[in-house]
Amino acid sequence: MKRTLDGATATSPILTIDKMTVTYDPQEDRLRLAVKDSSERHAALWLTQRLANRLVGAIADWLSTLSEPASAAKPSSSATRHWDKATQLAWQQSSAQAEYQPSVPVQADPDAPVGLIDSIDISGQRHLLKLLFKTPQPRAVLYLSPQQAHQWLGILRTRFEQAEWSLQGWPLWVIGATFTDASQRPVLH
Repeated sequence: MKRTLDGATATSPILTIDKMTVTYDPQEDRLRLAVKDSSERHAALWLTQRLANRLVGAIADWLSTLSEPASAAKPSSSATRHWDKATQLAWQQSSAQAEYQPSVPVQADPDAPVGLIDSIDISGQRHLLKLLFKTPQPRAVLYLSPQQAHQWLGILRTRFEQAEWSLQGWPLWVIGATFTDASQRPVLH
């Protein structure tokens, strides 16, 4: 699966994200992704609410294609299969968030490149999701396992709540899952 959210292109070098901290900036009314790679190169990427909503949908769709309940092999109604898949996804979301271990936040170097994400190329394989964040400069790529994708959805949901952005259109299995330890919520990255 490969698709582009929006459609702009860029030719700058690509930073492979090793670690990221997502914060909400009320002055910009955007999400700020402070990122770094394994060579300690830093960048700051701005993500708009509109593009973040589209990204959430794409990640949720990818996770949904991976979720095949054991009962799917049994003959059952469409509603039962949907319920089983939604239940499994909700369990996976809750489980991934419970296993989430916050680490030291990324502090972007003040001299690091800053860019507004104008599109995201998304390609997914069976157990790896690739997100290519495109800005005029810098471009960055993030690879997520299914568990990391679930955790990132939880982080995005928390940031949306902090920004008081609507969760309308988000899958119920993401909205209903919560962090089991409330002390984890303030420091997400």
